[in-house]
Amino acid sequence: MVVETSLLQTVVSPDPVTEAVVDRYWELLRLRGNRQALIDLANTLGNRNAWGKLPDISVPSLIVWGEEDGLLPAPMAATFER
Repeated sequence: MVVETSLLQTVVSPDPVTEAVVDRYWELLRLRGNRQALIDLANTLGNRNAWGKLPDISVPSLIVWGEEDGLLPAPMAATFER
């Protein structure tokens, strides 16, 4: 399943990825607007113009990144911070 595979790429240990967690993420993806938001996010990752808009964020933001993140490498956190 795509959801389970994606979740397994975001954790170091597979222990937290239970059937209930996978089901919950699937339910969240089905909520109105979330599927489109995920598509938009996927399209944004390779879109340099979108990355250029990060400095326009004017509210305090917390950046949390896993050092062993399998989807987005940890050094990308510095891009968000800058």
